[in-house]
Amino acid sequence: MTGRYVNRADDPIRASSDQVGERIEAGLAGRSTAKVVALKRGS
Repeated sequence: MTGRYVNRADDPIRASSDQVGERIEAGLAGRSTAKVVALKRGS
């Protein structure tokens, strides 16, 4: 019965871990993981 509650936390943690791993892998491979946006300076 308690296993049902414990296993629910695995999916969000695994998803977060996978996302971080993908960003690290992309950075090491020289791929961009985000779009760079130019910002305007205020006057």
